[in-house]
Amino acid sequence: MAVRAVDPEAFARVSEPAGSVRGAAVTPLPIEGDIEVLGQLVLDRVAEIVELRELLDRSERNVAELTHEVEQWRGKALSEAAMRKVEAETALRHERELVTVIHAKMTEIDTLSTELDWRRLSWWRRLGRTPPPSPPAVAPLRSV
Repeated sequence: MAVRAVDPEAFARVSEPAGSVRGAAVTPLPIEGDIEVLGQLVLDRVAEIVELRELLDRSERNVAELTHEVEQWRGKALSEAAMRKVEAETALRHERELVTVIHAKMTEIDTLSTELDWRRLSWWRRLGRTPPPSPPAVAPLRSV
């Protein structure tokens, strides 16, 4: 901020009311010097106001840019959260499909091992026994 130095005595003379009593005597103020000092103060204040306005505009631009970036990040976060939800649902569906297939294969293995145990018996031991049921046909899963 550009601020010009003002003579403190001249400023005290200008800022002091005309009828104030500083001590016992009232000193008359020279008019020409007062106008110059006041003009100088006005120019300094105008320069400060312009600089402050520029700083305010700059900070408002920064706030607008940051707000825009926050909205972009918020949108990305929401879309990623939605994608994670979809991925979790897909993973759960695939896990259920895998458990279904594993269960079907385990059932088929149990049935086949029972049949294999029956077939390992000698023919004369199998005579009175009925063969175990054949394993159910497992329908292939459709690919997703």
